[in-house]
Amino acid sequence: MIASKNKKCGTNVNNQANYGYIYIITNLQTKKVYIGQTTQIKNKNYFCGGDIIKSSIKKHGKKFFNRKILGFCLTKEELDDCEK
Repeated sequence: MIASKNKKCGTNVNNQANYGYIYIITNLQTKKVYIGQTTQIKNKNYFCGGDIIKSSIKKHGKKFFNRKILGFCLTKEELDDCEK
């Protein structure tokens, strides 16, 4: 679960149909983190969509990155709010 503006986000853990999820990707070498969202629920191998993180993965190699799902959201609005 993550917090956004004093609101709990990502509390839905497959109890209802999820719209998407929030994830965090950590560069294990630099310790830099990237927080993102996706609606690709069925694609368990989805890693990222942003140009910055793609460039970093290309530079350092995917083996130096770790992705963790922070929480699932029911709507686009909740997803956007939780990513902030």
